[in-house]
Amino acid sequence: PNVSLAPTSSSTPNKASDPSSSEQKLSDSKVKELIKDNIPDIDPLDLDFSDLTMDQTTVEEEKPKQFVFMMTGMNDAEKKMCSGVVENLGGQLISSVGFDTRCTHLIANKPNRNEKFISSLGSGIWALHPSYMTVSQKQGSWADERQFTWDNFTADLIGINKSLGDAACKWIGKKAFQSWRVVLCISSSKIRSFKGIVEAGGGCVVQEKPPYSVQSGTTHAFFESSQPSAEVPVGALIEAGVHCLKLEYIPEYLIHGYEQSKLESFLIEAARKSLRNMTSSSKNVTTSSKRSIDTSLTGTPSKRTKT
Repeated sequence: PNVSLAPTSSSTPNKASDPSSSEQKLSDSKVKELIKDNIPDIDPLDLDFSDLTMDQTTVEEEKPKQFVFMMTGMNDAEKKMCSGVVENLGGQLISSVGFDTRCTHLIANKPNRNEKFISSLGSGIWALHPSYMTVSQKQGSWADERQFTWDNFTADLIGINKSLGDAACKWIGKKAFQSWRVVLCISSSKIRSFKGIVEAGGGCVVQEKPPYSVQSGTTHAFFESSQPSAEVPVGALIEAGVHCLKLEYIPEYLIHGYEQSKLESFLIEAARKSLRNMTSSSKNVTTSSKRSIDTSLTGTPSKRTKT
């Protein structure tokens, strides 16, 4: 039935405003029935939340870019200049002997195999020529880093310095040692630096001093000497599939990104010896097994015919 919400006429002037009037007041059940009849059924799966997702993405994209600087190989005048630029344009300058994982930009006088430059490559941050600072200061804002990575300035460099400079863009935004679990069999004076390098690149140092053991999941062991002390279980590491390598493999890996098939040239001599022994043992086992099979088939050991 049609229900009118308009007031009805009445000969009594005040009757229309009387809240208790049965002609004017709708019952609660009738109101609920009207509301229910006029609301369409909505399947929650049909709701579109794309706008909310887009808004969230926009917020993430608008997160301020970080400019946290370190310097290496710079003289006092260059350090003062860089400090002034950071102060003027906004950013943070970290002064420390070792690499700091908060760093986003390394300003290097030249590429070399020191802790800061190697760590900058492995951690995927910007390794930049000092001219980045002067250009940024001149234009009054931070310049485009891609124009100032060291691979753009290697024409006059030679040897390892040139190779490291050419690798400046190879790892941007990546962690070079992400899946590495490392044993460091090196002198105590070098542990801090190389542990920092591995960890900056996303790796994990599982052992750094004796007594050494074979831990599950270990991937690499690095040595200064090709013939480490007896306290290092090289044979057990090799049997567990651990790459036992010279320490210089780390910068070479950052330069070339060696695949596993090219690891052999970096194996320490003790690892080569263990591999030869394993190969020899495997051949002996194979020969012994063949003789056992021949005996079981013929009842007598097989004999080779002399030639």
